[in-house]
Amino acid sequence: MYNDEIVDMIVRQHNAQKIAIKQLKINSIHKDIIRLKQENRNIGDKVTNFYKHILHNRRKRTKLYVDGLGDLSYVYKDRINRDFKTIVYLEKLQMINSRLINKHRSKVKSLRSELQELKKGLNVLGDIKGEVK
Repeated sequence: MYNDEIVDMIVRQHNAQKIAIKQLKINSIHKDIIRLKQENRNIGDKVTNFYKHILHNRRKRTKLYVDGLGDLSYVYKDRINRDFKTIVYLEKLQMINSRLINKHRSKVKSLRSELQELKKGLNVLGDIKGEVK
């Protein structure tokens, strides 16, 4: 009888550790999702600012070109091209972050289902032994 109680206690402790580990993984992934969402918002703000810079530089370039200073207008053309390349890079980064968010969400979903199955298994064991929790 004494050995059965020790085994039951060890099994319960092991199962509680499994549950705690899965819950910690879920919480960690949620924090990653929140961080990635914030990063995507920041990237969106940066893209908006780059579009504003492009508009400003286009106006400057046009003004210089109209004033007959075509050589200086190439400086602004280079800035515009550089800003467009940066925007393309940032949008790719945003897309990668969105994919990571979706991947993390599916991982959370699978971990939650595993957690529910584990809890159901514990309830079944409790019913068999007469210990309903």
